[in-house]
Amino acid sequence: MIEKLVLLDLDGVLTDTTEPVFKKFKDGLEKCDLNSIPMIDGAIDFIKRLKSNSGIKIAVISDSHPHYVQPIITEFFDVPFLALADKPNTSKTKTFLLNTFGEIKDFNRRAIMIGDSWLDIELARGLEIPSIYTKLYKFKTIDIRDDLGSHDRALKSGPTFEAGSFNEIEDILSQPKQKLLCLEAYFVKDKSSVSRELSLTEVCGKTKTVISLSRQQLGGCDRFGLLNIYNEFQKINRNPEVVSTLASGLNYFLAQFQSSITLNDPILSYIPEKSNTSNPKKMVEIWEKLDAIQSKESLFLWDGIINNSTKSYAHKYDRQKFLETHLQVKNESIDGRDVIVIDDQYTTGATAETSINKLWEKGAKNVYFITFFYLINLVVTDKVCPKCGKYFQIKVRKKDGAKFLSCASPEFGGIGCGNIQNL
Repeated sequence: MIEKLVLLDLDGVLTDTTEPVFKKFKDGLEKCDLNSIPMIDGAIDFIKRLKSNSGIKIAVISDSHPHYVQPIITEFFDVPFLALADKPNTSKTKTFLLNTFGEIKDFNRRAIMIGDSWLDIELARGLEIPSIYTKLYKFKTIDIRDDLGSHDRALKSGPTFEAGSFNEIEDILSQPKQKLLCLEAYFVKDKSSVSRELSLTEVCGKTKTVISLSRQQLGGCDRFGLLNIYNEFQKINRNPEVVSTLASGLNYFLAQFQSSITLNDPILSYIPEKSNTSNPKKMVEIWEKLDAIQSKESLFLWDGIINNSTKSYAHKYDRQKFLETHLQVKNESIDGRDVIVIDDQYTTGATAETSINKLWEKGAKNVYFITFFYLINLVVTDKVCPKCGKYFQIKVRKKDGAKFLSCASPEFGGIGCGNIQNL
């Protein structure tokens, strides 16, 4: 019986081949020279350890050309593989897994994807399985066409976990619930102090840090995403158990956070709701339940009568202008002190940046902006041709290795209309 199915990307997880010099091999334009392919330190031993467990099955899902993938897998790893040019393509991946391993009971609970880019994360979300976003090397070059190497893009895709070493990956595989983001762990009745750092900026000896404690998903996702909890939290007559669990998880995180760093006479505050909203006590109800930080102050207020909200503005710049006009900091004594601000949701970052800057103007030192949820990207796994409704395939132009969308016609082995679009 398969206890765990581990799916891995190749480049950047097992092989240290993310730089442009390897692109001609990965695109199948030149024959792969195995002697020139560097391994990530520890990758071969990591696969050996996984293979030694009879309950674990392994497969590599790569977006590189099969003429590149096949010799590397055969020589170094000896596991099943799929060369998936149109990654993330859930349909092809499901077919491959079914043909390779047969039906897997509780697939969504047993399978996990490990990768270093948003492509791997969004494939996992399309399959509705957890993902581990790895940082086993340092990108020197970002692939502008595919956004590969973009840490921000990867985080916005919504990985379940993050890992910086093979030991951390193995810890996640052995105790996944304890490695979840804090609030996601609490809603499956476990404990974790893990957070997701969305941004960290240092200016003149002061830092501003934006942190989130769970994902609010759009589209497919693993079972740990908290969209349903976010929706319940917004209701006027919300479930008291949801409020209690959010407060308990946040309290635990704050206690662990406070013990892990040195804080300067910290203050705990929150972003209040406007008086004309349907639930003006939405945030204060949570804030009042928190006791991990001794000093608590209601530092923010809304200026005057406001008939709209930040969400009525589509763009970050317009939201910031609205917030700069209407959100004020009270004249409390915060000079030289650290401030922790809680808010329910992170979307564009406008509220976080504006409130932090206003606190700095009042003399605050380090500001930590902590949100319960952060909105992750919509995942669309299969692209449809607008002319005929068939699925596009991603092809690679031989002359330059550029990828493009092809609704392949029967002449080229497909069932489509021949429509082509650039990526």
